[in-house]
Amino acid sequence: MNIYLGNTEIAGFLNDWKIAFEELGHNVTTCTDYPNPFYKYKYDFILSEIRENLLSRRPARLFFKYRKLIFKIYSKLLFYYFVNKHDVFIYFGKPFFEDFKDFEILKKRNKKTVFIFVGDEVRFIPKANEEFEIFGLSKLEYPIEFHTEMVKQIRLNLIREVEKNVNVIYGQPNYMQLAEIKYKLLFIPIQFLKLPHKPEQRIFRPTIVHAPSDDLVKGTKYVLDTIKELRSDGLDFEFILVKNISNDEALKIYSNSDIIIDQLFLPGGGKLAYECLAMGKVVMSAMGFESNYNTNLLEIGCPIVNITKYNLKEKVKELIINIELRKNIASLGRKYVEKYHNPKSIAENLIVELDVWNSRNI
Repeated sequence: MNIYLGNTEIAGFLNDWKIAFEELGHNVTTCTDYPNPFYKYKYDFILSEIRENLLSRRPARLFFKYRKLIFKIYSKLLFYYFVNKHDVFIYFGKPFFEDFKDFEILKKRNKKTVFIFVGDEVRFIPKANEEFEIFGLSKLEYPIEFHTEMVKQIRLNLIREVEKNVNVIYGQPNYMQLAEIKYKLLFIPIQFLKLPHKPEQRIFRPTIVHAPSDDLVKGTKYVLDTIKELRSDGLDFEFILVKNISNDEALKIYSNSDIIIDQLFLPGGGKLAYECLAMGKVVMSAMGFESNYNTNLLEIGCPIVNITKYNLKEKVKELIINIELRKNIASLGRKYVEKYHNPKSIAENLIVELDVWNSRNI
């Protein structure tokens, strides 16, 4: 099949899925608004670069005046090019058009469609915090502008269009509070064969790493406060705060560490958490969230250490002191990732889900 992957690049997802589908023998086109600066990946289409190239044409004043209209027309032509060339459309977090018309067009053309929600485009903070409180999780500390009814309506407009027109929908338990139907739980594909497996743990002075993509979401303030308190208590360890470097450089740091503190507020762990599990590291993140999935990752053997901003100091201290506990946890990560985060298996399952949907609707 010919598969389209777009339109948002998050943590190298487009490339991970492209590799998986190509291994299964499919042809894949990737399209993103902007490339991720921390990943050295190539994309077939980068919309921001296309915009810049269009506006660099002469006469400049004319193009500047009508730049939005010109790009809108070009985008529409490009989209229909994609429609004519592809059988399956897989969206990450964002439709091609702001008015969501691509969903209706694809449905009328009998194209198979998948939408993968990735986070803030679907999560409404007040509702999320209500649910988080029920499950004993730390509330998200987002700015007040994320709490307005206007933001809620923007989320709802996208969600309802997706629910009405898309064949298969994936999401994570921590941001489905506005959903009217049950989405499928998606395991993040991890290219674990490209990652070194180094589960050895330092007996003395373990290395702790925190690598926030967003300080607010990851709870960096609380992590730094905890590190300061632990040092004041006399514990001996090395701490590395990783920021503004490429993913390749970051992976080298992770591979030589012992403990990774991922995120305090969004349960389930991000891509970083599972990459580090695959390398045999002790990973700490908010976990234990069930929501409407009735799926608790801890119950299926996920070895991530469950943390909140309230128990972080206690949990980190225990891991620094207890080398045997660290060794045991580190030994479990690779097998877990191989079982649940194998890119090829995840891609195969997605195709199966589309076939199941298709058979029910013929």
